Amino acid sequence: MGRTVLLISMFAALAASSLVAQEIKAGDLMPRNGIIAYFASDKPDVFYRLFGKDEKGEYRLKSMMNAKSAMGPSNPEAEKAAKEQQDLLFGMYDKMAGFEMGFLDVTMGGAKFVLHMRAREGQTFDFSAPLFQKMLKEEKTIAGFKVKVYQMPGGEKSKTAGLDQSYVVAVSDGIVVSNFETTITDTLTRLAAKDFSESLSSRPEFAAWRDERKPHDLSLFIVGRELQAAVERMLPSKDQAKRDLPGAYSALDGWLQLREYKSITIDFDFDEKNGGIELNLQLNTQRRTKLLEKLAIEPADFKLLGLLPANVTMIGGLQLGDAPTTFDNLLAFARDAETAARLAKKTAVPPPDDKDDKKPDDPKPEEPKPGKPTLDEMMAKFDKDLGAMGSSVKEVVGLLGTELIVFSVSDPKRVAERKLSRPDEVLRAGRMGVIVGLKDTKAAQALIDKAKEKDGAGMGKLDQVEHGGTTIYLGTLRSFGYAFTDNALLVVFSPSKSDDKDADVLTDLKSMLDGRTKAREIDPTITRCSKFLTVRVGDIAGMMKTVATAAAEGCLRDAKPLMGNEWFEYFGKTTMTLRLNETKDSIAIGVKVVGLPPLGSALDGMMSFGKGTGAERAAAWGYAQSNARELARGLRSFLNKDEGSTLSFDAALKMETIRKAHLQSPFDKNWKGSTAKLRYFSINNLRRDKDGKLPPWVDADAVAVVEENEKAGFVSFTLAEGATDTFKGYMAGFIAAYQSSPDTFGGRIVIYGDDEIGWLSEKAFQQALELNKTAVAVPAPMAKPGEKRDPEDDKPRSTDGPSPWGPGGGKSSDKKGSGK
Repeated sequence: MGRTVLLISMFAALAASSLVAQEIKAGDLMPRNGIIAYFASDKPDVFYRLFGKDEKGEYRLKSMMNAKSAMGPSNPEAEKAAKEQQDLLFGMYDKMAGFEMGFLDVTMGGAKFVLHMRAREGQTFDFSAPLFQKMLKEEKTIAGFKVKVYQMPGGEKSKTAGLDQSYVVAVSDGIVVSNFETTITDTLTRLAAKDFSESLSSRPEFAAWRDERKPHDLSLFIVGRELQAAVERMLPSKDQAKRDLPGAYSALDGWLQLREYKSITIDFDFDEKNGGIELNLQLNTQRRTKLLEKLAIEPADFKLLGLLPANVTMIGGLQLGDAPTTFDNLLAFARDAETAARLAKKTAVPPPDDKDDKKPDDPKPEEPKPGKPTLDEMMAKFDKDLGAMGSSVKEVVGLLGTELIVFSVSDPKRVAERKLSRPDEVLRAGRMGVIVGLKDTKAAQALIDKAKEKDGAGMGKLDQVEHGGTTIYLGTLRSFGYAFTDNALLVVFSPSKSDDKDADVLTDLKSMLDGRTKAREIDPTITRCSKFLTVRVGDIAGMMKTVATAAAEGCLRDAKPLMGNEWFEYFGKTTMTLRLNETKDSIAIGVKVVGLPPLGSALDGMMSFGKGTGAERAAAWGYAQSNARELARGLRSFLNKDEGSTLSFDAALKMETIRKAHLQSPFDKNWKGSTAKLRYFSINNLRRDKDGKLPPWVDADAVAVVEENEKAGFVSFTLAEGATDTFKGYMAGFIAAYQSSPDTFGGRIVIYGDDEIGWLSEKAFQQALELNKTAVAVPAPMAKPGEKRDPEDDKPRSTDGPSPWGPGGGKSSDKKGSGK
């Protein structure tokens, strides 16, 4: 792990002779001034719990760090040293009952910290290990305490202050560590005098937070004024940044007013049993800031949530308070944000004017493109458009009630039909909707009726459907519909026009109207707040998994296997909720996620590099593809050298255009040894010099595994019938060679006649063979709706024999398969 692990280990260990027999309260050892952030944990085993346990029942964090690296050649000495460091780290971590850490002003001499670690009852931190003794630089006495100074490996060469050495001292309940002598001196002087009037604990806002705070996995306390001061000191000038960042910051800080914040606190907790995390952020001000004065909406119940339709994937809610006032305040904030963005983008030093350097024959410069309309320009256009429909922005906003809800309804059928593979596409494939609270439903309905009579409305003819005593209006030009309740407008629309979409819109609106009389289960997390957003990630993951599975099972040249490390494999039960509460002097932001997988297993599965089973699957897959490409090139090379011969593996081996290893797949049941080191290895690297030595950059472990399997002599591939002519004809979509058994993620690696490498599930592979036997190529990638495919891709090949792989089967007019 290197210097980082050693530094962490330093924080976690020391036995010293001088102890102070007194209780040290949270914040006593941290300075009152200059401290930006305070970090603490009452349950430091959270890092174990976050990563979960492995198949052996051990904490995965340990097994991940102790696993032998899958990257690069082996280095036994380095691995032994890393293992020693990791054992020390975890041994001390297991003894830790909690910790607090203060981050000090980073602008004066370097980043400073004070770390106080508490030991479990009956435990002590031991610093007698030889590894630490080697790093001991000196011992000194500060304020009556014996302090040991440790030189970090390579620290004497470090150009960054604070990363070269650590000062460590034992106290009554554990140890204190700092990276500057001035900082540790200040801390120990206050501790020796038992005078904490200049400690963080003397700040009333911190003391109140500490005394009311319940135990948490992790907590962060930020001193607002200190943060503001640090930010202002670190802001570069216009000449340094080439942007007016100070001006942009000032424009936004007119609203934020960080200097007025007493504190910013964050509490984080992880529920291992239910796979849930909860993060609560609280911003507490000394007085009502402009942001709170203008934009804060008192928390309230979202009474319209009961009108949501079924199968909702995403929900957002907004309390409006007095809608016209809120609207005006939002516009004012947006204007200032627009100004800040413009200042941040505008260069401080304009580029040189080179128009005098242009030659007479230079082409005329292009006309400057019109810039994006400003917010005020967009609002003016919006007001003009509403005017064409007999209304105005002011009139519309004046009709709004106190809450607004937006939502997305999933459409698994459309996602599957369109083969959508991105979360944003999945969301847009469904219907969108809005529930608008209204002050006066009749006035709102009259306004819409008036708009329908104007050409500017663009609604076209509307069909009417009665449901439960309420009229539902459905568009005929676009897939949308709306209906009124006694206090809200319900709107549902679809991204595209289609008959089934009209039916879906009607179904959604009926479901919403039924919500007036049916009890709906509402997440208590979002019932009382000012704003919220809920995303059912699991629903999106489920739809994407269905699409990916169908694509993997398709008989297509671009089919790819599901390797079990796709993100949607791990988040199928996940729901994420963000909520916001504001009061006159605080903002509370909460994030709650449930249904998460253990972080360790998710990383182990999804990461395609590093360690673990997911990385090994990715390594084997990458090597298998590379191997198949080299096999195809080797077979092609054989045919080019001996055009009259019939292709066979034995003949190609004899001519040495391939070697035995090319015929072996790491997914073969006969394969022995790990595939972890094959991630960046190919058989072309396996070239020894006359002395039998490999290039120094080649991984010896990977070579050993490949050569050992090569000696075993098994063969994983089979040449297809008529492979010679298929290769000679460069027959795209015709299988020339394939993996003998479906051992690669339930399918086979295939080599096509044009040297392209593919993979087919077992079912699709049998379909491909049948297609080829009838002179039809495996289809090219399916185009998405709106895209065109080359009709030549699927043309049957002409044959002179009973099989497309027989004599003459290689003749083809296919453009992609005709060139050599």
